[in-house]
Amino acid sequence: MRHAKSDWSAGTTDHARGLNARGQRTAPAVAAALVQRGWAPDAVWSSDSTRTRETWQLMAEHLEGPTAQFSSRLYLAEPRTIFGVVGQFAPGVQTALVLAHNPGISEAAGLATAASVLLRTADAALLEQAGDDWSEAAGRPWRLVDVIRGRDVAP
Repeated sequence: MRHAKSDWSAGTTDHARGLNARGQRTAPAVAAALVQRGWAPDAVWSSDSTRTRETWQLMAEHLEGPTAQFSSRLYLAEPRTIFGVVGQFAPGVQTALVLAHNPGISEAAGLATAASVLLRTADAALLEQAGDDWSEAAGRPWRLVDVIRGRDVAP
């Protein structure tokens, strides 16, 4: 998933930029859409930027259970780094969420599925694969099931 829409008018560094009003409305709507489709995450890895933290905080209010782990490795990460983080999910995790930035998160989804995947702000690509070992997940093909578009689910 890509973070919700950020506030460019804040005049802060890129890493410290928070969400704008649209992003604050969209993040919980995407969480509700994940729940409605049966894709609520069991575990979450997120970039440590302010906008990804705020996106997760607003989503977590509508999801039961998972606590996000924040990593500076996911800030503007390349696909290889994202795949490395995916490999760190525990074996019992059925549904995982990686919350990050473009272009890396779109590129990672595209490489994993061999499909063209452009994730705009607050978009979530729903991917699945056979297997239960996250450490080997990057080496197996994924199937693009759907994309939740933040702009389509936001109030």
